[in-house]
Amino acid sequence: MVVPRKTPMKFEYAVQVDRLDNLVKDPIDFMKIDCEGAEFEVLEGAKNIIHIHKPVICIEVFKHSRWKIKQFCWKNDYNYKHISGDDFILTSK
Repeated sequence: MVVPRKTPMKFEYAVQVDRLDNLVKDPIDFMKIDCEGAEFEVLEGAKNIIHIHKPVICIEVFKHSRWKIKQFCWKNDYNYKHISGDDFILTSK
């Protein structure tokens, strides 16, 4: 349930969250991640999916956190390729 709460000059929302590992039970081969700065939290929440199914991952990453892509790929045996702007394709080795 989303509950808006008005604060000066902005709205805040309380939302329920869960890990993709808890929600996705079927095998997957592709993930698209574009969540405005929370990409690595999404990857962390899908670490079992990624470990077991090795999906291709299309991910948008801001410049200030691109070093995290290299770290993720190194830890998870993935390659990365910059495709345009802030977008990268990650593939299992």
